[in-house]
Amino acid sequence: ERPLRNPDEGRYAELAREMVASHDWVRPTVFGLGYLAKPPLFYWLVSGSFKLFGESETSARAVPAFFSLLGVLFIFFFARRYFDEESALGASLILASNAWVVQVGRYLIIDAVFSFFLMGSLLLFYAAFHSERRRRQLFVLFYLFLALALLTKGLAALAIVGSCIFFYFVFTRRFREWPRLHFLTGAL
Repeated sequence: ERPLRNPDEGRYAELAREMVASHDWVRPTVFGLGYLAKPPLFYWLVSGSFKLFGESETSARAVPAFFSLLGVLFIFFFARRYFDEESALGASLILASNAWVVQVGRYLIIDAVFSFFLMGSLLLFYAAFHSERRRRQLFVLFYLFLALALLTKGLAALAIVGSCIFFYFVFTRRFREWPRLHFLTGAL
């Protein structure tokens, strides 16, 4: 509906475009200068969208739109699995109608992708902590989502998820269960 806005949207599109043009997937550049302010996962995703759909504003914005939609689906299936169908529908509709989610899903900014991985890691933590059968597999997925959040926006992922988990243990008074987090698995 409108051209890319400066500075963020234009910069992120240019970073991804230069990755495709240079075939350098390790060192992001903008106008040939190194840009190491953020980890590269978001740029890789936008670059992949460029390679699949061509270089356009629509294909660049497809990445945050896709992850916003994926977040709504994730919350639906999670709530259906751990609560009920009515809760799943309500939670997904609330998320889908949230003005912030709608906005970050429409613009070429990192927040939709970052939020998806944060939400996924926290929901997977909950699932793993409340599962007896597949605990280790769910913790592996939890740590994978946490790592992807880290690759999206950096140490903010560890700070947000770590503080949420810390307060979970504070409010539930389940500190003795701290070793169940499988830290060694997560570190690997």
